[in-house]
Amino acid sequence: MPNTYSQLYIHIVFAVKHPKALIDSNLREELHKFIAGILTNKKHNVINYILNQQEHHRKKTFHYEYLEFLKLFEIDYDEKYLFEFFD
Repeated sequence: MPNTYSQLYIHIVFAVKHPKALIDSNLREELHKFIAGILTNKKHNVINYILNQQEHHRKKTFHYEYLEFLKLFEIDYDEKYLFEFFD
């Protein structure tokens, strides 16, 4: 089949082991710009992260959302191999 193309989007999730190890809110926007700049320079398409991420996770915890994605995409998993969640 000529001219068949594929495109893969990857959502990268950064998680920290201890809840106190959070990115300072004053630096968060600059960090996002820095990461986006690296990806852009490497010729990758940058997808906007979920707007209002902190507010989003006040309504739905990361743990709950992560398990939702695993179920939605029918990914088999064993709870003992999931990383610890600190919601």
